[in-house]
Amino acid sequence: MLEDPPARYEVPTFSGSAPRIRGAKIRNSKRWISGICAPVTKLSFPYIDKLGRYTGSTLFEWSCDPKSFVASVVSTIANRAIVRALKHNDMSTVVKSSGLLVRAAFYYAISKNSYFWDRMLYFFKDLKKNGKLIQTFVLRYVLKTDAHKRFVYGHVCSQTQWLLFRAERPRDKSAIMRRALPLLSFERSESAFLKIGGIVTDLAKAMSALCPFRLD
Repeated sequence: MLEDPPARYEVPTFSGSAPRIRGAKIRNSKRWISGICAPVTKLSFPYIDKLGRYTGSTLFEWSCDPKSFVASVVSTIANRAIVRALKHNDMSTVVKSSGLLVRAAFYYAISKNSYFWDRMLYFFKDLKKNGKLIQTFVLRYVLKTDAHKRFVYGHVCSQTQWLLFRAERPRDKSAIMRRALPLLSFERSESAFLKIGGIVTDLAKAMSALCPFRLD
């Protein structure tokens, strides 16, 4: 006797602040990168597997500020990396290396570079031995990106505790924002803010896309 086919997964839809949902680490706050305005956009939140990898499937649809979306995808991948690392390292070592894990998660989130993430998963098995390798590897790839993506990368790195749910809210980075504007010194400040808002939206849309992409 033939079995009934599995029920089709009904993709839930959320608007505004997304609730807790299994399979995702939601970071609703938009304060982690201040001074940037981006329109609410409907995005497909990717299903991330237990090893932190993109699967090409959608977990849910979310109409939100792209800043919340980017933070949530990075947070989801970073938390998967933490769980992976804890299977092979003691807690104190993982906590000390949490910044590196978030940095690696950010680059993978924006690039979907499978080779890069496979190397990271191997390095996570021994953080004491491979810490410098992780740092070098991440930096090498991040430096290939443009100034705007490196600017967003800097803000993500400064929010490690919040992204890993060890802080209630993001740190106020307005001062860092002002210091970082010389990166975009060839533009007026207002134009730079608008451009950064655009790149965050582009990153969110790229993360949302089911097809493979490369931003590096």
